[in-house]
Amino acid sequence: MDDISHLVFDEMVRTFSRSPFVLFLGAGVNGDTGVRWSKLVSALEEKAFHMLSSGDNELAKSLQKFVSGKGLEMTMRAELVARTLGPSAYRLFLKRELYSNFSYGEFTKCMGEKQAGGRHSHAEKYHFLWLAAKLTQSANLVAVLTLNYDNFLEMAIEALPISDGRQRRAPVCMMPARPLAESTVKGRRKPGDIRPLPVYHLHGFLPYLSPDLAPDSQDIVLSQNDYLRSMRESMSAGNCTAVHMLTSYPVLFVGLSMNDWNLLRHIEASQVAGRGFSHFRLGRQTNAEDPLQKAALLYDRMVGQVWNMYGVKSITAGTDYKHMRKVLEELVDSL
Repeated sequence: MDDISHLVFDEMVRTFSRSPFVLFLGAGVNGDTGVRWSKLVSALEEKAFHMLSSGDNELAKSLQKFVSGKGLEMTMRAELVARTLGPSAYRLFLKRELYSNFSYGEFTKCMGEKQAGGRHSHAEKYHFLWLAAKLTQSANLVAVLTLNYDNFLEMAIEALPISDGRQRRAPVCMMPARPLAESTVKGRRKPGDIRPLPVYHLHGFLPYLSPDLAPDSQDIVLSQNDYLRSMRESMSAGNCTAVHMLTSYPVLFVGLSMNDWNLLRHIEASQVAGRGFSHFRLGRQTNAEDPLQKAALLYDRMVGQVWNMYGVKSITAGTDYKHMRKVLEELVDSL
């Protein structure tokens, strides 16, 4: 971290130590466990265009190459997929792709070894997720907001050990204003050992082991029409939940590109409402080869100034994800 980021980090620790706060997590927190948005849409395109071309692989590949070369927004590409597949197949393929890189056995074994202080061969793959789960156990955390459809975070939280006699923060997976699944915390624990932690899936929820919990593909926000609908319904439960949290509590954004227009307007609205406190954003330093590295540093500084305008202070880690994980480790240790 640079000097400014160190100062912002210290301010964030003081804020979260003294007052309630909220975590807002994106796909970056999943590391290599999940699938990035662009890869997710590309994988769905492959399925849809194969279906559209009646199994002609060459035509399907040509169509995908043509569409990707048109420079369309990802939301529009997802819209083409949704219209081609239809609601049921769209949701089915989406769920399959979400968990295509995930092994439940590998995950639970790795988390078990982390509890015991060991280092599993795939520890790096799950380390970011592990740190995010540990951060959810902070006493002052009010809730988690996420744009992720998966429940990787919830599974990681349930793998955490209970220590120091503290209450367990057990995740309650939620669509806004609608609880979907209470935690299934394993082992013999007294009722007082568990304290609910709301996890709001603002863009829909497709859990790994319980496919029947989210039967309505309309809950998913991925395509162009989905985003237009979510922005149009300004008083929807999702929008109201996001605005309430952003206006009422300091928020730490982690693993987000921060390019979601609906989220941006909520952040701007909370600033206009005069919330009286800052939000915080953890991101990587832009990586560029010499002689462009100095230009990249200036770019990061300009982006930080833009976020400051909306009351969001930036903490810029190094150019690698391991630098972001280091910052999260320091935050977990500080709280």
